[in-house]
Amino acid sequence: QEEAYYDIVLIRGAKEHFSQEAQYVIFKNALKALKINGYFCGDTVANPESGQSLLPAHENEWKNEIEMRQELSKFFKHVETYSYESKERITLFWQCKKIY
Repeated sequence: QEEAYYDIVLIRGAKEHFSQEAQYVIFKNALKALKINGYFCGDTVANPESGQSLLPAHENEWKNEIEMRQELSKFFKHVETYSYESKERITLFWQCKKIY
C-alpha cells in the first residue's frame, strides 16, 4: 500500500462527534499521513461541565485545554494548544507537529 504524505491535516469542529476510540484512530491516521515536520491542526468546543454533552450528537468532548493536550500528547511529541473564550463558548485549538 502506497502511503500519502501531507504537510497539513486539518479537522475543524468535528472530533467531538466521535467516540474516544474513534478519535484515537483519527489521530493515528493523521500522524501516519503527515510528512516529517507536517502539522495536524484542529479545533473543538470545550465542555467544562461533566455529565452532559453540549449537543446530543457529541460523543466525546474535551473539558479544557489541559485534557486536550494530554490526549494529543499520546500520539504527538510536539503539541501546541490554545483556547479562546467568547460569550457563547470556549473553543480549543491545537497544532501538533510530526517531528520523527
